[in-house]
Amino acid sequence: MAFQLPFGSLRDPARMERPRAAAAPLPGFENENIRYLDAPALARPLELPQPVRAGALAGMLVAAVIGGVFLFQYFDAIVNAPAREQAALEENLAREVPIEVPALVSFMTMSDQEVMDALNASGATLYERVAPGTSEDGSFEVIKLPEGVTVADAGAMYLTGIDNLSAADAVRLLNGAWDLTVNHTSGSFARVRYADFTSLSVQEAVQSAINAAGLAECAIDDSGVDESGNTYAAGVIESEGNVYNWRVSALPLSEMYDISGIPASASYVGIKLTSA
Repeated sequence: MAFQLPFGSLRDPARMERPRAAAAPLPGFENENIRYLDAPALARPLELPQPVRAGALAGMLVAAVIGGVFLFQYFDAIVNAPAREQAALEENLAREVPIEVPALVSFMTMSDQEVMDALNASGATLYERVAPGTSEDGSFEVIKLPEGVTVADAGAMYLTGIDNLSAADAVRLLNGAWDLTVNHTSGSFARVRYADFTSLSVQEAVQSAINAAGLAECAIDDSGVDESGNTYAAGVIESEGNVYNWRVSALPLSEMYDISGIPASASYVGIKLTSA
C-alpha cells in the first residue's frame, strides 16, 4: 500500500508563519475579508526613463531617414532612370559625327609600323586591341575612339561587352569610331568597320561608305545581298601600279549587336581591300 504525505506536510512552517503586508483596497471596493494587491504601485504611470526615450527617438529618426533614402532611390530607379537613359541616348545620337574612315589604299603598301605612325600622326585617340607583331597570323587591330571617350572608358566598355551595354553607352562608344584590321603577311589586307547612325537604310549606308572610302569613281562590278544577309557592292581599284579588290557591305546594326533601344535604321558597315 502506497504511503502518501498530506500536502500540508510539504509546506515550510516558517514561511507559513511569515506575516504578509496587506495592500490598500481600491476606493469603493473595501472588504475586510478580501486581500488586495498593492493597487497604488500598479496605478503608477508607465514612463520610460529620459535617456531611454532620447535613444528611442534618435533610433526612429535614423530609421525614418534611411527609409526615406531607400524610397527615393527606388522611386528614382523606377521612374527617373529610364528618362535619363533616353535623354542620354538622344544626346549621343544627336552628335554630328561625319563618316571619316582611313585611306585604306595608302595602307596597302605600308609596313605595320608605318600604318601606326600615320594613325598616331592624325591626332586620333587610338585603342590597340591587337598590337602589331603580337598575333599569330600577323594581323593587328586598332580602334579609333569617338571624341570624348578615353582609352580607359573604352577598355572598360569593351571588357563589359558591347551587347551588355545600355543603348546610350553603346551609341557613345560606337558613334564616330572605326575598327581597323591590317595584315601584310600574305599579300595585303585592310578592313575598316564602323556603325552608321546617319544613313536611313543599309543601301544608303553602303553608298555613304563608298564615298567616304574614296571609291566613288570606281566601277561597281558586283552588288546585291550575299548568303549572310549583307547588302554589298564590289569592284577593283588601281593605285601606284597595284590592283586591289574592294568590297563594301552593310547589315542592320541590330543583327550585329543585341542592344535594346538602338535605332532600327542604324547599320554596321565594312570596307575591305585585298591584293588582287
